[in-house]
Amino acid sequence: MLGEYSFDGDTDTAWYCEGKTDRDIVYELGETVTVKTAEIVWYAQSAPFEIYTSTDNASFTLAAEGTSPEAVGTTHTVDINKEAKYIKVVTKYNGVNYDHGICEISFSK
Repeated sequence: MLGEYSFDGDTDTAWYCEGKTDRDIVYELGETVTVKTAEIVWYAQSAPFEIYTSTDNASFTLAAEGTSPEAVGTTHTVDINKEAKYIKVVTKYNGVNYDHGICEISFSK
């Protein structure tokens, strides 16, 4: 699905991955800022994820990792507290549910 569906203001649309594979999406913030948190409405059930930050879109550093909530559509706040111009979110296949991704995402500075 299209990446823009993950930040279009509509939780009825989503960016997601179908199948037994990991998928990533990169968000450009426009300028380097301190990103405090990510607010993520998940299109996933108990799927592992990783969030990376970068100032140059070439070298990424792990900022957070965890597992999405069990219920699709649940909002999850993830602490980042890193300088970034780019944020990469990696959603991972959990071994059970084939679809995983993001309904909506926003970042607080």
